Amino acid sequence: MWYLSCKKFWRASRLVHSGGTGKRNVTEPTRTEKYDKPPDLVILTTKAVDPSVRPYVDYNEVWTKGPDDLRQWEQIAAVAEFTTGTQETFTNQSIEARDQIERRLFQLSVTPVRTHSYGFTVVNTTLIIYLLTPSGLFHSPAIECTHVTLVTLLYRLLHLSDTELGVLAFDLLQPLTPLSPPLKLPYPPLNNLTPTSLRPPSAPPLLSTSISEVVFRRFKATGRATSAFRAECAYGDGSRVERAVSLVFTESERERNEESCRIQDLIAKATLEERKGLSRTLECARSEFSLGPELHSEDLHEEEEERRKIWEKEREKGEKDKLVTPPLVYRSVEWTVHEECFESIYTVKSTRELVVVLIGALEGLRSLHALGFVHGDPSDANIMIDSNKEGRLIDYNLSLDKNRTETTRLERSGTFPFLARAVLKGEKSFRHELWHDVESIIYVCIVVAFRTSPAFGDDAKMSNEARSFWTSWRTDGGRISKESLCGARGRNDIVNAFQPGWDGLGKVLEVVYPYCGLTSKFTEFVSFEENDKELAKPWREGTTEEETLIKLINELKPPLHPVLSTKSGHVYEKELVLKYLKDNEGRDPVTGEALTEDDLVEVKTAPSTPAAPPRPPTFTSVPALLHVLQGEWDSVMLECLELRKQGAELRQELSHALYKEDAAMRVLARITRERDEARSALASVKATLGAGFSAEPSAGGDVEMEVEAEAAAGGLTGDAKSRVEATVATLSGGRKKRKAAEGHATAADIEAYTTSTTIPSLHGTKPPGVSAIGLAKDASLIVTGGLDKNVQIYDRETSKILSTLKGHTKKVTAVVATKGLTDDALPKFVVSSSLDKAVRVWFPNGNKTVYGSAGILTTGGEVNALSLHPSDSLVASASSDGTWSIHDLTTAKPSTLLTVSLPEDAPEGTANTAIAFHPDGGLIAVGSSDSTIRIFEAISTKCVATFPGHSEVGGGAIAALAFSENGYNLASSAASSAQVKIWDLRKLSNSGNIDLAEGAVVNALEFDSSASFLAAAGTDLRVYANKTWAQLLVTDDNASELTGVSWGALGKEIVTSGLDRTVRIVAPKAE
Repeated sequence: MWYLSCKKFWRASRLVHSGGTGKRNVTEPTRTEKYDKPPDLVILTTKAVDPSVRPYVDYNEVWTKGPDDLRQWEQIAAVAEFTTGTQETFTNQSIEARDQIERRLFQLSVTPVRTHSYGFTVVNTTLIIYLLTPSGLFHSPAIECTHVTLVTLLYRLLHLSDTELGVLAFDLLQPLTPLSPPLKLPYPPLNNLTPTSLRPPSAPPLLSTSISEVVFRRFKATGRATSAFRAECAYGDGSRVERAVSLVFTESERERNEESCRIQDLIAKATLEERKGLSRTLECARSEFSLGPELHSEDLHEEEEERRKIWEKEREKGEKDKLVTPPLVYRSVEWTVHEECFESIYTVKSTRELVVVLIGALEGLRSLHALGFVHGDPSDANIMIDSNKEGRLIDYNLSLDKNRTETTRLERSGTFPFLARAVLKGEKSFRHELWHDVESIIYVCIVVAFRTSPAFGDDAKMSNEARSFWTSWRTDGGRISKESLCGARGRNDIVNAFQPGWDGLGKVLEVVYPYCGLTSKFTEFVSFEENDKELAKPWREGTTEEETLIKLINELKPPLHPVLSTKSGHVYEKELVLKYLKDNEGRDPVTGEALTEDDLVEVKTAPSTPAAPPRPPTFTSVPALLHVLQGEWDSVMLECLELRKQGAELRQELSHALYKEDAAMRVLARITRERDEARSALASVKATLGAGFSAEPSAGGDVEMEVEAEAAAGGLTGDAKSRVEATVATLSGGRKKRKAAEGHATAADIEAYTTSTTIPSLHGTKPPGVSAIGLAKDASLIVTGGLDKNVQIYDRETSKILSTLKGHTKKVTAVVATKGLTDDALPKFVVSSSLDKAVRVWFPNGNKTVYGSAGILTTGGEVNALSLHPSDSLVASASSDGTWSIHDLTTAKPSTLLTVSLPEDAPEGTANTAIAFHPDGGLIAVGSSDSTIRIFEAISTKCVATFPGHSEVGGGAIAALAFSENGYNLASSAASSAQVKIWDLRKLSNSGNIDLAEGAVVNALEFDSSASFLAAAGTDLRVYANKTWAQLLVTDDNASELTGVSWGALGKEIVTSGLDRTVRIVAPKAE
């Protein structure tokens, strides 16, 4: 933990204010959009400064562009404010610094990828640290800020991971535009809570989630913060299927979680008609319910749990008001994936569109009520628009059972500006009812009409009158302002505050007002309790008030597809009148006469286009016409700008295409010239050698090519196949009879091993390090490969370097030496691989260099690993292009017999990183960058088994593979996994695991010749006993990472190589 004192460092403190009754009401600080200046100190996330991703953006740009630049905002991890001044101004400076840091923290926390945020202020010599979580704002006591204190705080902040700083996703350093790469969320980022009924057993698993566009984010409304985004979800078990969905982030309360899950389950089981106006959830996940991150959870929870016990006791006694401060609410960050893409309610552009959304929201209330619940929080964030431009009600975290009688339902909850008057009053007898949600929807419609642009969270373009209403609604005083809607004057003031273009909305709202008590009839009641009793009569006496209200609003919509009745002369909306005729036995809705679809004549204003609703009379005024013309001019200019951008992009694409064509023509010209020169040279040679020379390939050459093609297509053939079969027959037959040789090292011997010999200063210093090792001639010769691109052969008898083999142009990745020796007692072949895409074969040449090049075998990618066949005549290589090859060492010039690609189910771009022959020579194990291990038959090259590798324990590319000498077990390690896995080849299962310390690395593995011990080299050298996998030996005297390990004869010594240019020999202590 990074805080300085242990228990009393953090103190829960929420901002409070006094209401008119003197009662202290807990509220959250108001979100703001003020970007006056950058913070005095910004701490960036790890990813922001990771050069492998991209350079970070100047944070000054972040603070001036605002929160819509989501991908630049994500790079900020924590903020700080510094202020100095005199003792007299200390109090004012402290308040100003606190307000500044408050705004910064809320600016950080409105992103969809952050669960909490940190900041601190320094005023003169006083330090205060702040933590913002879904449960509220916390701060530390005042701390004396000394040099040591500040340095310690910064040190511990900088050593927190991005996840501990609240960041859930990364690589977001570019502006979020339709052309930007998607914002990746790790899956599962939170604890999965999806009820079983939401996803059938056969449904494919969710692989990943990526946010591509912001739909809604709130900044200034006090209350619960809801954010909605357009996202891409990838599903599939074998294949990847992309699906466009809506992703919604909310703050979930612990006390409401059970009902929220039950509602999602009911909606999933409901039919389309039963869930009309609601949204089905495909995936749901949340973090743990807490007051803060795990770093401080113990300290934050202790005092709060004690306060909650006292609170519950007082509430049971009915003495709730005696408590000074209510307990904090345990919240979590929850994200839900909805079945289709949504738009924000602020995208509606006309009264008709808003009426359609309003009807959808009311239908959602009705459907939810039929399922047995009251929504509890209709707001601008919870009413979305689906693909049919209809309203959908989402976010059921505050929904309550309509028959519930517990006191939980009596508590005030919801988004402050949209709370009903009775909810704001908060009397003891108050119960949240359906009509309170209807009243909240009215306020949402009004706020939509207040704005001039569809941008969410933007009130800068409100009129002064609208801003006055909006400001008051965000406080307890908003109840008085909302009361004015009960009178005609107050309603006119609201309508006059609407922006131009919302004509007719006041008439629609007039229909809705009586259904939630916003009429003069209800002003005569003394209390909201009597008001609600009067309202409850039509809602509870069997009358379906929701149906009546929806029908009345439908009648107000101007027709989009108007039709004229030839019998009555009335104009109807085609869709509605056809539905009415179907439900009422073909009767005219107005006259009641018989009416059929043939009696309806479509009213057309333009070919193939629906009739536009008539322009309101107010548009005949000069200011209104100027406003319309200005809007049309803006639209034309925007379209012109888009056309210019498209033209510029097309010109750029054309220039690239022309450049590519020119380059291609130049290449063709060069190849043609080289062909002509080759033909000319060939003709000259033929003229010199005479008529007996023929340039045509011989029959023998044709046969050889056919054999090679056959081998590549169907596996090994000919002599190579015979050698493998003979080796398998010889070695597999005696497998069960294999026993440890006499005099082989025992477990007790190995436990006493220590570093007996150190061979320093091998290979060059630019760059330094031994990257690979192999033993030859009973371990008297050590073959090493280095980062300096060379291969060296070290003679232990003379303690000198016998030969240095040069030729590779990049780092050497692996070396092997054959067991067979020449008359000079030297290995017949030494084979090396490198990142230069080449496998080089070296042989004794009898010269001063001792070894020379026997051949160079090129591959399609960087060669990462080698393995020698038990027959001593074949060698296998693994390449980064996803292929592996078998090379023949017995021919006059070494050759590649075959090259095999990974199966089609391997992910695109998968590289092969490790390879090993089975001790019998009949199988080949190949490890890949997708953390998967595949077993192939050496002769047929068929993939006969697949192991999942280390995908469940860190994953990463397979770093090393090793077969036990008896052929039963396969050991593996991976780049990002602190675990060695043991695979049983008889049962094709994971038979054991060896856990290492966190952060430990294993670069090489090898079993001894008796299959009794396993050596693992990386961070250090460790030896384990087979079957029990008990640790027998650890040596950590290496200065750098170990890169290779080999056993000596009879297990009497272990030879390792490392990046410190040193080869170490671990053996029994000298007597």
